[in-house]
Amino acid sequence: MNNLVLSIFPGIDIMGRAFEEEGYCVVRGPDRLWGGDIKRFHPPAGVFEGVIGGPPCQQFSALRFINKSKPMKWGNLIPEFERVVSEAQPDWFVMENIKAAPLPSVDGYKVDRTLLNNRWLGCSQNRVHRFSFGTKNGAKLVYDVALFESPEWAARVCASGSQKPGATRHEQNKLRFHGWKTAAGLRQSLILQGLPVDLLDDAPFTLKGKHGVIGNAVAMPMARVLAKAVRRATSGFTEKKEVANMNGTLIQIVETEERRGQAKWGRVDTSPTILLNAATEELGEVAHAINHEEGRDKASQEIAETIGVLSRLYNMLWAPQ
Repeated sequence: MNNLVLSIFPGIDIMGRAFEEEGYCVVRGPDRLWGGDIKRFHPPAGVFEGVIGGPPCQQFSALRFINKSKPMKWGNLIPEFERVVSEAQPDWFVMENIKAAPLPSVDGYKVDRTLLNNRWLGCSQNRVHRFSFGTKNGAKLVYDVALFESPEWAARVCASGSQKPGATRHEQNKLRFHGWKTAAGLRQSLILQGLPVDLLDDAPFTLKGKHGVIGNAVAMPMARVLAKAVRRATSGFTEKKEVANMNGTLIQIVETEERRGQAKWGRVDTSPTILLNAATEELGEVAHAINHEEGRDKASQEIAETIGVLSRLYNMLWAPQ
């Protein structure tokens, strides 16, 4: 793991900011917002640990049926996301989109798809994203969610503008209360997205443009939970090697203790209950060594003896009959 992440279709890259908070170094690819063109972008292979991004969702949004005469700007750019991943060959990738969008498919990667609602994190905004997590070993994302949803409820922040400030929950479900491109509405959208209200004060966007980039972004609470889940899911990629090296010495000690215990107590330890009691006593010795600060070597020895007893218990229970 090199903590280097490529963010494509970044926009103002709220998702990338969350990955930076998690300790990743995020390199941002081209975006139409800044005059870039993803179709002309070709990343180097084997450089990035991960690739993140959310291709435009207009083609798959239910809102496209409301104004059918309005042309879709970008079309389906998910194939471009797939191409960039295929060229970059990262350890993992995350594609964000709406529920109706197609899943990404990249040769050599298994995709775990999950839906996440901003309300599940204790926030008021009702906002659902689907995250497609691709890895070569089929790892899955597990999110840290809140115990209870917020008693307050707010409709999804959209790129077309905010809800009318002060609208009731019933009114927020009606189209005539959406699309408010006001300064007060922008402030409300920033708060609902979990962002500082002064985030875009110095940005070179019109008020309409600011509503657009905020509405297209992933809510910050969701981005943070996602980044933590990715870190947790991918930490094993290198930890397995580290654990294997660390456990080499421990395994040798355990095998020695297992042989010693079998030679000394083999004729006495005739039932699982006896071995279970012995393991309990050994675990008490571990606690004593730690609580009385008898040193790492002593604690490690007691742990090895405990595992040795449990290993003999396992062999007793599962030995061929």
